[in-house]
Amino acid sequence: ALVDLIASVDADVVCLYEAFEVDAIYELFERLKERYYDFYIDIGPDLLDFNSGLFVASKYELKDAHFKSFNYPYMQEEIKKGYFDFLVMDSGKIKAHVYTTHLQPYRKLQDEVVRELELQEIVSAIKAAEEGNTAYPVILCGDMNIPWGTEEYQKSTLNNNKNLYNAYMSGKSKVDANNRTYTSYM
Repeated sequence: ALVDLIASVDADVVCLYEAFEVDAIYELFERLKERYYDFYIDIGPDLLDFNSGLFVASKYELKDAHFKSFNYPYMQEEIKKGYFDFLVMDSGKIKAHVYTTHLQPYRKLQDEVVRELELQEIVSAIKAAEEGNTAYPVILCGDMNIPWGTEEYQKSTLNNNKNLYNAYMSGKSKVDANNRTYTSYM
């Protein structure tokens, strides 16, 4: 069903989250390899922990890809949380710079602090890497685990950084069963 959904959307770049199960990831790769050119799977592996759960497939060449682990107190320790960024290339030119992540899940109130630190780290990395860039879009996507419209969202870097445009709720007034997890409009 997931392969059918991805095929129906026909996105140039697909970023998935919570893709931890290695056998399932490789099966997804096998079923998508005729449709997509470049893949990153099992990102941030560690012999003792789960990988990051990030999965990327692209119709274009991906260049300069790297994963940066988060390292904060009270962070979800059994999973290699972090962010993964890469350049999307087309005929030798940069088409986009994508940053994809899965922030700390919600378990305790202190997780809000961890999520904000993770988000600030990514935004700082984007600012450092993209200073003065006007040639291509920079896209931050991921499972932010920050519910839209909540007090945490209102205080977060996602909402209060003038350099970020949040497409998630564009043209919508509330989160419901049809828009709470899946997006295809990036």
